[in-house]
Amino acid sequence: MASVRKDIVNDVIAKLKTITSPRIGKVSEKPSDFARLARTAYPFVQVNVDSETKEDIAMEWRLSTLELAITVHLEGKSKTEKTEEQLSEIVEAIEEKLEADRKRDSKAQITEVLEVGEIEVSSYPTVSQTMRVGIQYTYSRGNT
Repeated sequence: MASVRKDIVNDVIAKLKTITSPRIGKVSEKPSDFARLARTAYPFVQVNVDSETKEDIAMEWRLSTLELAITVHLEGKSKTEKTEEQLSEIVEAIEEKLEADRKRDSKAQITEVLEVGEIEVSSYPTVSQTMRVGIQYTYSRGNT
């Protein structure tokens, strides 16, 4: 039996892979060696579990709040008006895709974008922006 947490993360990744406009090169949960990524992998969207909090809500049931960090990486060495515009379009497309199914294929109670961070220039060289997404789901004790 697969875990509810993994099913939810897989659902988010699968839905983000269906975005066709603007073009996204690669969507992955796995950390990447940016130096080895092909140019066609950009824009690269990385989905990571940032944190998870849990609480008892009934005798056999728990409520979990999963926080995902969805980072969009563009190839480039500096923040420009063009990269800001491109990141904005991709972030908006991701928000729209997540909003289309807030229950993550009936595995969650709600999905919501909590925060869209600042645009950052990294040493990869990429320009990136990270969104924090909260997803609440319930499960019976021992079946995460």
